[in-house]
Amino acid sequence: MSTAAVAPKKPEPPFSEREFVIQYDFDSDFLFARNTRQLTDIVEYARVSGAQEVKVTGYRGSTLLSNGNVLLEKSDVARLRAERVAEVLKGLGTPASQVRWIAEPPAAQGARDFENRRVAVRIVP
Repeated sequence: MSTAAVAPKKPEPPFSEREFVIQYDFDSDFLFARNTRQLTDIVEYARVSGAQEVKVTGYRGSTLLSNGNVLLEKSDVARLRAERVAEVLKGLGTPASQVRWIAEPPAAQGARDFENRRVAVRIVP
């Protein structure tokens, strides 16, 4: 069995508004190698769909600890995440039409708190 990477399938019409989500580690704006394929997919979808808008939104999270305390990410992490993703997209030929961030984290719930540590990229054809 071959271990060669399989080329991603190109998006095909009809194109509709689509959101891509990039997850992050706690308190981090670092993009890992695992995000490379995801960023490439975003750029490809924007290109083939003739994107009119590319909206990048960064989010800050919080985590409910087992002792009941809430741990908050640093206050500027949502901005850093959004700006970094927008910079990478621009470098790959897909500039963002809107870059924003939401610094106020949602209430920590526990098991699914990791889902709030993200950047969402919305492509509008």
